[in-house]
Amino acid sequence: MSPQVSSLKRSAAVALVLSAALFTSACQMTQTENRVATGAAIGTGVGAAASILGGGGLLTNTLVGAGVGAAGGWLYDQAKKK
Repeated sequence: MSPQVSSLKRSAAVALVLSAALFTSACQMTQTENRVATGAAIGTGVGAAASILGGGGLLTNTLVGAGVGAAGGWLYDQAKKK
Protein backbone atom coordinates (compact mmCIF):
# COMPACT_ATOMS: atom_id res chain seq x y z
CA MET A 1 0.00 0.00 0.00
CA SER A 2 1.44 3.36 -0.98
CA PRO A 3 2.03 6.02 1.69
CA GLN A 4 -0.46 8.31 -0.07
CA VAL A 5 -3.30 5.76 0.15
CA SER A 6 -2.47 5.06 3.79
CA SER A 7 -2.55 8.77 4.56
CA LEU A 8 -5.92 9.14 2.80
CA LYS A 9 -7.41 6.27 4.78
CA ARG A 10 -6.12 7.75 8.04
CA SER A 11 -7.54 11.17 7.17
CA ALA A 12 -10.88 9.65 6.18
CA ALA A 13 -11.03 7.80 9.48
CA VAL A 14 -10.40 11.06 11.35
CA ALA A 15 -13.16 12.78 9.35
CA LEU A 16 -15.61 10.02 10.15
CA VAL A 17 -14.73 10.09 13.86
CA LEU A 18 -15.29 13.85 13.92
CA SER A 19 -18.64 13.34 12.18
CA ALA A 20 -19.63 10.79 14.81
CA ALA A 21 -18.67 13.26 17.54
CA LEU A 22 -20.92 15.82 15.88
CA PHE A 23 -23.82 13.38 15.96
CA THR A 24 -23.38 12.68 19.67
CA SER A 25 -23.30 16.38 20.50
CA ALA A 26 -26.56 16.95 18.65
CA CYS A 27 -28.64 16.21 21.75
CA GLN A 28 -28.57 19.83 22.96
CA MET A 29 -29.39 21.36 19.56
CA THR A 30 -32.55 22.82 18.12
CA GLN A 31 -34.22 20.92 15.31
CA THR A 32 -32.73 23.31 12.73
CA GLU A 33 -29.22 22.97 14.16
CA ASN A 34 -29.61 19.20 14.26
CA ARG A 35 -30.65 19.02 10.61
CA VAL A 36 -27.80 21.29 9.51
CA ALA A 37 -25.29 19.30 11.57
CA THR A 38 -26.60 16.01 10.21
CA GLY A 39 -26.32 17.29 6.65
CA ALA A 40 -22.77 18.49 7.32
CA ALA A 41 -21.77 15.16 8.83
CA ILE A 42 -23.19 13.19 5.92
CA GLY A 43 -21.53 15.58 3.46
CA THR A 44 -18.21 15.16 5.27
CA GLY A 45 -18.39 11.40 4.87
CA VAL A 46 -19.40 11.62 1.22
CA GLY A 47 -16.61 14.11 0.50
CA ALA A 48 -14.01 11.92 2.20
CA ALA A 49 -15.25 8.83 0.35
CA ALA A 50 -15.15 10.71 -2.96
CA SER A 51 -11.52 11.61 -2.31
CA ILE A 52 -10.54 8.05 -1.58
CA LEU A 53 -12.46 6.51 -4.45
CA GLY A 54 -12.05 9.18 -7.10
CA GLY A 55 -8.93 11.03 -6.10
CA GLY A 56 -8.53 14.71 -5.46
CA GLY A 57 -7.66 16.61 -2.34
CA LEU A 58 -9.07 15.01 0.79
CA LEU A 59 -9.35 18.24 2.75
CA THR A 60 -10.95 20.13 -0.13
CA ASN A 61 -13.47 17.40 -0.92
CA THR A 62 -14.31 16.92 2.75
CA LEU A 63 -14.87 20.64 3.34
CA VAL A 64 -16.95 21.03 0.19
CA GLY A 65 -19.00 17.98 1.16
CA ALA A 66 -19.58 19.40 4.64
CA GLY A 67 -20.65 22.76 3.23
CA VAL A 68 -23.00 21.26 0.68
CA GLY A 69 -24.43 18.90 3.29
CA ALA A 70 -25.00 21.73 5.78
CA ALA A 71 -26.76 23.77 3.10
CA GLY A 72 -28.89 20.76 2.21
CA GLY A 73 -29.79 20.24 5.86
CA TRP A 74 -30.81 23.88 6.19
CA LEU A 75 -32.91 23.74 3.01
CA TYR A 76 -34.59 20.56 4.24
CA ASP A 77 -35.36 22.26 7.55
CA GLN A 78 -36.86 25.28 5.81
CA ALA A 79 -39.04 23.05 3.63
CA LYS A 80 -40.27 21.12 6.69
CA LYS A 81 -41.26 24.36 8.44
CA LYS A 82 -43.63 25.37 5.63
